[in-house]
Amino acid sequence: MEYEKIAENNYYFHFHKPVSQENLANEINKYHFGLIPFFIKDTQISSEKIKYATSLKLFNYIEAGVPVILSKDLIYQSWIVERYHAGIVISPDDLLNIKKIVTTVDYKIITENLIKNRQELSLKKHIPRLIKFYKQIAQE
Repeated sequence: MEYEKIAENNYYFHFHKPVSQENLANEINKYHFGLIPFFIKDTQISSEKIKYATSLKLFNYIEAGVPVILSKDLIYQSWIVERYHAGIVISPDDLLNIKKIVTTVDYKIITENLIKNRQELSLKKHIPRLIKFYKQIAQE
């Protein structure tokens, strides 16, 4: 309800209704970038979680072919973004210059790289590895 009130009074804040997982990629790919701006200085999340956790949001953006603007503080996720050329990794100070940063990126190249590399990150590819891992753990 708080977000709805903010959206009513702030021209720059847009609150959208939930979208089903089935339709999410089609909805997300209408945008130029996804944003995951969580920084250590602005959170009470444990440093271990912020360092090693992954967000489904990251993979939703990748699946939709939308480059991600992501906090460098999310160490594992920023490693994924850099390794697979899936977006831009930023620091908190970069938010002040985000327009300049985004306009210096060759958007066509970044989206081509993302689409080329996203199959490497797909769950479909990695589920067999996960099942094998579970079976190994169960046997120990």
